[in-house]
Amino acid sequence: MPQSLLNIVLIGFMGCGKSSIGKVLAKEIGFDFIDSDLEIIQSQNMSISNIFKTKGENYFRQLEKNFILNAKNLHHYVIATGGGMPIHTDIRQMGFSIFLDASFETINYRLKSKDDRPLFDAQAHKRFSTRHPIYLKNADLIIPANNSIKEIVSLILEKIQII
Repeated sequence: MPQSLLNIVLIGFMGCGKSSIGKVLAKEIGFDFIDSDLEIIQSQNMSISNIFKTKGENYFRQLEKNFILNAKNLHHYVIATGGGMPIHTDIRQMGFSIFLDASFETINYRLKSKDDRPLFDAQAHKRFSTRHPIYLKNADLIIPANNSIKEIVSLILEKIQII
């Protein structure tokens, strides 16, 4: 892997696999792994749903901005971002960004059993369509993410070897 990749930042819509893929990828390349949503949950001692309900989305977005300020000083991390982070803030300062581009159908299937997604509601498809071009614009690399974790990680490893 090129030395220039200080951090790898995974972006994409909720349910695209950022956390699952990030953990495996980090292990494969010898990086540490950090999940922005988990860090925020731990710092606030409440779920993201509760943060949205009790303190509002603007408060949550400020927590994401604070995470970025801290994370841009990290080195050799795979960073899983929240789905809205690249929409509302500049994620590029944290490192090399990879957009995990899963279809809405795949995401819907993956999230059917999960209930702690405050923004996965009746407006989710519209939000997905609105965010997709922003993810594309903010990505240094685009990886199709409809396959298994193993296949996606293999593709990322193949692509970052040539960068």
